[in-house]
Order: sequence, then C-alpha cells, then structure tokens
Amino acid sequence: MTPHLGSVNNVRDKLQTPVMGTVVKPPDVGSVNNVRDKLQTPLALVGGFFRMCVLTGKAVFRRPFQWRECILQSWFIMRVALFPTIMVSIPFTVLLVFTLNVLLAQFGAADISGAGAALGAVTQLGPLTTVLVIAGAASTAICADLGARTIREEINAMEVLGIDPIHRLVVPRVLAAIFVAMGERRLPAAPPTTVVFAAADQ
Repeated sequence: MTPHLGSVNNVRDKLQTPVMGTVVKPPDVGSVNNVRDKLQTPLALVGGFFRMCVLTGKAVFRRPFQWRECILQSWFIMRVALFPTIMVSIPFTVLLVFTLNVLLAQFGAADISGAGAALGAVTQLGPLTTVLVIAGAASTAICADLGARTIREEINAMEVLGIDPIHRLVVPRVLAAIFVAMGERRLPAAPPTTVVFAAADQ
C-alpha cells in the first residue's frame, strides 16, 4: 500500500519549517567568544604594563625625588649584578676574540685583530652582558621586593595614606637600574679583554 502523496509533502514541509520560539545561533559566535576569552588575559597584562610605563614616565618629573631610595637601590643593583656580569662576559669575549682572529687571518689582516677585538668587546659584548644580568638578577630582585610589599599590603597602605607607590617605589628603582646599566656596560669587557691579550702576548 503506497502512502498518500499529500501526507508525504505535509510531513516534509513540517520538517523544513522551524518551530516557533526556537532561537537559531549563528555558527561563529562560540569561536569568537573563545578567541576573545583566550586573548583577554594576555592583552590585559600588556595593557597594564604600558599603563605602568606611562605612569612611571610621568612620575619621573614630579617632586620631591627620592634620592636616598635611588642611591640605595643603585648600590644594591651594583652589588648584585657586577660580579655575574664580569663572569658572563669572559666566555663571550674569548669567543669573540678567537672568531675575529680566524676571520681576519683569512683576509690577511691578523695585525688589526687586537683593535677589532677590543672594539667589539667594549661596544657589543659589554651592553649585551649588562642587559642580560641586569634583567636576570637585579630586575628579578626588584620584582620580588615589590611583590612582597603587595602581599603584605604595604602598597595599599601607601595609597590609603595618599602616597603614590609608583613615585615612591618604582621610579627610584627604574632610574637606579638605568644608571647602573649605563655605568656597567663598558666595565665588564675590560677584565676579559685584558686577560685574553695578556695570554696572547705570552
């Protein structure tokens, strides 16, 4: 017995028409929300970093400047970073000197290798090793100090007392790191270069 053609068409029409009251979601809404949720935390951290940089730049020119804190932090950064900077710069300088000697010997210009090695060590390796050690040792200690102050709620207490924590704590540490890095960037290359050239003269 064959079904009636009208009943088949009726069932097909009912299946194709949506039921009243149902909400059809666009297919891309879930993926857009997923991407937004995954990017929200990293973008918030980057935005907070730039906001702190702007506030620090504005607070540098405010008075009174915390000279005592800046001097103490400069001494602390120098004490933490000087010896590791010199120790890190020794293998870098040795590698640079021998690589430059091999390269200049191929061109027949081995007589200027001393000047080239000294120039390269002072202008290239000094800033590189200083940045690595300042960022690795001193900045880690600064972040740990500020994080401990936040956990102990000292930052909140300063804000309640009307003291700007960025002006009082962050600006002296940033300027101290800048001063020490500028002072150390030519210093670490001197002892390894002297050792290498003294060994070459023997």
